[in-house]
Amino acid sequence: MTSLAKFMRDEGDAIIFAALGEIAVIDGQEHEGVFNNRPRQIEFDDGSIMAVDITFDCTYTEKIRRLREGDPIVIKYEATEEGTRYCFRRRIPAEGDETGKVTLELGAL
Repeated sequence: MTSLAKFMRDEGDAIIFAALGEIAVIDGQEHEGVFNNRPRQIEFDDGSIMAVDITFDCTYTEKIRRLREGDPIVIKYEATEEGTRYCFRRRIPAEGDETGKVTLELGAL
């Protein structure tokens, strides 16, 4: 039997992110995920809390791993062709969580 964490890492996140519908374009490659353009708090397993303003939740991939602070990211949503440009700040958590999901903190260019 496959664990829930393995299912989410391998298939579940892609299904959920595709249904919710925003796209981040990173170095020409599209990543499906969920864009948040409002303040939110992220709670960690150790009880610590981080406040962030602009985020994109997606599956942790090799392209995501190679992002460096300041790299440009274009967010496309609701059939926008050009999208909105942001810059990458950091991954939360840095190596993704146990399900393979990661939150990208973004900033204005």
